[in-house]
Amino acid sequence: MTTFDDLLPKVADIFQPHSAEIQRISPVYVNRDLNGRVRLIVAEQWEKDPQARTTLNTITQAMFEQLGAHAFPASQAILFEANIESVKHGGFAAPLADVDGVQVIDRLATEGNWSTISPIATGVPRVVFFSIKGGVGRSTAMAATAWSLAQSGKRVLVLDLDLESPGLSSSLLPSERRPTYGITDWLVEDLVNNGDAVLRDMIATSTLSRDGDIYVVPAHGVNDLAPGFRIP
Repeated sequence: MTTFDDLLPKVADIFQPHSAEIQRISPVYVNRDLNGRVRLIVAEQWEKDPQARTTLNTITQAMFEQLGAHAFPASQAILFEANIESVKHGGFAAPLADVDGVQVIDRLATEGNWSTISPIATGVPRVVFFSIKGGVGRSTAMAATAWSLAQSGKRVLVLDLDLESPGLSSSLLPSERRPTYGITDWLVEDLVNNGDAVLRDMIATSTLSRDGDIYVVPAHGVNDLAPGFRIP
């Protein structure tokens, strides 16, 4: 069995017996997608080169056999690009250990560019409170931080993205102040390009505001999500 941590060392082992031919057709990119599956990206000129195709097919078949769920079938595992250098799109490519001519690109989903991390924002500061495990105090820490910033005169916007167990919304907003819509409503409406229609009715002010303001966008609005189901 191959896990994510084993992936690149195994790919390097597969490439090494073919190092001479790989240097001839380099650069070769190993594209590891958002699901941890890998495929190769090479220049379009090698698509009709018999020797290069034989080497690439041998490598991708070995990847499929040895990497399990982390590899594509050999018939889908090679992308031929007319402009090979445009593959990086200004992003970071790391060399594959001990294999000259091969680089690894991790694809990241950010805005319209899938290969680079978004630049650091220079506008309003944004802070994300995140944890894999529930019940560790994330919502409490966020509520306390919002309160502290508001006490110092700041205007704070809090978005509750815990869609399954939204404790933050109830911590900052009593039920009578909950807005008509929440983030889940916006996500549903945005699928049909109707997200702007609910924006004005997604924000409420917290009673904890003093010298500053705490605006809250809850995970769920006050309306029913479906007949017979109500947010407690």
